[in-house]
Amino acid sequence: MRLQVLEEADWTRLKPYEVFYWLDRYFLRKEILHPTSETIVHDFGVKSHAFQTTTNALLALWQEIKARSSFAVIYDSWEKYLRIVYGSEVAGDELFARHTYLATLAKLMSWARISESKSLPDDAQISEMLEGRLFKAQGIENFIEEDFFSWLARGEAVKVGVGMVRWLFSLLRNYNLRELSEDVLKSLYQELVDPETRHDLGEFYTPDWLAHRIVRKLLDANPRGTMLDPACGSGTFLYLAIREKRERLRDSIETLRHIIDSVYGADIHPLAVIVAKTNYILAMGDLLKKRKGTITIPIYLTDTVKLPERWAKTETADYEVTINGRNIYLPELLLVNLALYDQAIELAKEFARQNKSKIITLELFRNFLIAQRFPNTDDAPLVQVLFNIVEALKHFIDTERDTIWAFVLKNIYKPLFFKRKFDFVIGNPPWIAFRFMEPAYQAFLKRQIINEYKLLTGRGELITHLEVATLFLVRTADLYLKSNSTIAFVLPRSLFSADQHDGLRKRTFKFSEDAKQNLFWREVWDCENVAPLFNVPACVLIAEKAPH
Repeated sequence: MRLQVLEEADWTRLKPYEVFYWLDRYFLRKEILHPTSETIVHDFGVKSHAFQTTTNALLALWQEIKARSSFAVIYDSWEKYLRIVYGSEVAGDELFARHTYLATLAKLMSWARISESKSLPDDAQISEMLEGRLFKAQGIENFIEEDFFSWLARGEAVKVGVGMVRWLFSLLRNYNLRELSEDVLKSLYQELVDPETRHDLGEFYTPDWLAHRIVRKLLDANPRGTMLDPACGSGTFLYLAIREKRERLRDSIETLRHIIDSVYGADIHPLAVIVAKTNYILAMGDLLKKRKGTITIPIYLTDTVKLPERWAKTETADYEVTINGRNIYLPELLLVNLALYDQAIELAKEFARQNKSKIITLELFRNFLIAQRFPNTDDAPLVQVLFNIVEALKHFIDTERDTIWAFVLKNIYKPLFFKRKFDFVIGNPPWIAFRFMEPAYQAFLKRQIINEYKLLTGRGELITHLEVATLFLVRTADLYLKSNSTIAFVLPRSLFSADQHDGLRKRTFKFSEDAKQNLFWREVWDCENVAPLFNVPACVLIAEKAPH
């Protein structure tokens, strides 16, 4: 066994309180701590004993089980999402262990904040926590839904998963999570995203002070405005928007409902979505105690730029996506009501599970829907489409390639529910040049940039240098903003000087969804000499979507 230096401290360079916390972390730990980014990183970051111990155990476990079909499908799907995000193959066992570690810590922090318990439940309930069933039992839907990191609650992984949760909780219980006043998970998220690929990913994290200033600017104009962060990362903008709305509107059951209905997020990065959902819960804090019935955390693992495409205008199939090599079709009727859609997919999954390795028929499924009081059982084409989904999900279950496909299906169509819903689109979209994107994804982006939005006119060779953030700005404003509403993005400053962004500056682009609308610049904040900020010169663009 080799000993490894986790942390060194030169007490001659530390302030007295820093020496105290250093000793307390390793030898005493009797003080209840105020949670800050600094203290959380010390206890749970990459140099911490907790991280080193748990990720080593995770890696050893993963090496034993990763070849098994039911676990391999989780890794394969996680890797596909990351390939879109990063533009290349960056996944590996160590990164998967890192992501599982932070996702597990995030779930534990959410449970600790909601329950305010100083002791953990039994082993069975810890497994339910990792899978999300414990949160559902507490009336919180859509927090954990058999995500890519709940594999720790399955089969022979459970023992390690439960032990990991108990070890992390022994440290977390020393924090008063009621005193949270910042996005403390952002620093951990930055550490645990592979730093070698972070540049290509375009992962430039917005500091709280800048995000807060943008949020306040928008809510000053409309405190009850609805907002979407279409690339929410760890959820900094969402966290601050919730805190700001709570301060302005005061805590009440009406404020709780308003926030759930008005603050939305999405990201294509599986770890980001878990962390953002946790930040959403932490920002709600005591407001969650006022809930009556169930609530849904409105953050989704989905691509807000590349939406499912219309396949054919028919009774049975309007939209098409491919999951694990099988085509799934959905009628537009099912996409009118978000709750109905989620219920339909959940029922399809449950029927498929109950009938593993059995012969199923359309009539059996229809009777199941009637028993579950699904409201549209008299709609024969809709029931047929749902049965087709059942057959696909059942195939994955029968071949031990399931666990996540219903979760993927429920998320992938969510942007279709967002269209022209929001007063504000806000955030920091990916800063990544077109040339760094995955080749298969480039084909879609090229069609959008050249054909749909006409962001390059007469200078097609410049597309390789074009920031994807440009398309993000135009497309998300086009798809998700109401008319006479506002988009506010943190962007690379090159958008206002580089040749490849000339079409954006001159506003020669065209909206594809609503040709009568365009963007009108309202404010630009020049952040070039602001420090500390980013390694790349930045700005904030605030624009209004309005008729020509």
